[in-house]
Amino acid sequence: MPGISELAIEQAGRASVAIRAPARTGRFLAGPIPWWWIVAAARLPGRALEVALCVHHLTRLQRRLEVPFNAGNALLAEMRVSRKAARRALRLLEQAGLVAMQPRAGRPPLVRPRLDLPADTEGGAE
Repeated sequence: MPGISELAIEQAGRASVAIRAPARTGRFLAGPIPWWWIVAAARLPGRALEVALCVHHLTRLQRRLEVPFNAGNALLAEMRVSRKAARRALRLLEQAGLVAMQPRAGRPPLVRPRLDLPADTEGGAE
C-alpha cells in the first residue's frame, strides 16, 4: 500500500496535467453574433440570412470591420446562394440597416455588419 507522501505526489502530478480543447477542424461560424441581428436578417425575404451570416463570418475571419463582398464567394456557393440572390439580399440588408455598404467602381463593395443595438429593441431580450 502506498504511503501518504507517495499518494500526494501522484495526485499532485495529475493536477498539473492540462486538458486541451479539441482542435477545430472544418468550417465554423465566428461569433459572437447578437441574437436581434440574426432575427432581423431571418425576417427578410430570400437569402438575406445566409448573406448576413457570410458577411459577419468574413469580417470575423479577416479580423476587419469591413470586407470586400464578392457575390461569387465560395461560402455563398456552399450555401447555394446565386450571385443575383446575394446582390438582392445585400441590398435588403442595407435597407434594413443591418449592414453598411460602400460601393466601389469596378470592384466588389465594402460591406460592414452594423451590430450596434437598434433603439427599438432596448436590450434585445424578449
